[in-house]
Amino acid sequence: MCQDNCCKRGKRGFQGLPGVDGAFADVSVYWAVIKNQSGTNAPDDDIINDTIEGVWTRTAVGTYRYTKSGFFGATTTWFTLTNGLTSAEVRCRLEVASSNYITLKTYDNTGALADDLLEQCWIGIFVKP
Repeated sequence: MCQDNCCKRGKRGFQGLPGVDGAFADVSVYWAVIKNQSGTNAPDDDIINDTIEGVWTRTAVGTYRYTKSGFFGATTTWFTLTNGLTSAEVRCRLEVASSNYITLKTYDNTGALADDLLEQCWIGIFVKP
């Protein structure tokens, strides 16, 4: 998390982080809290920093896309995710599904895709050109 003003909002991500200004200064960032997701709605996020400017949609049960055309690379995109839901066992999976979108899938305790499993979910998507 950004504490002590280490992450400055700017056009590009990672500005001001000690030790990463050089190699990672041009990394684009989506850093947010997904407050929740319910029913057939897309995830409801509270953006902290977003230089990617993609869009969340729900495509099927337990399946969500963060889309920006031609932006994501399999070897240049990485993630971090921490789900705050504590009332159920939840598995989440993020993957670069194409150069146009990232897929987030949520699974219940039986391993089935399911909705309503994202709550106070910290998510970071980082893309190096």
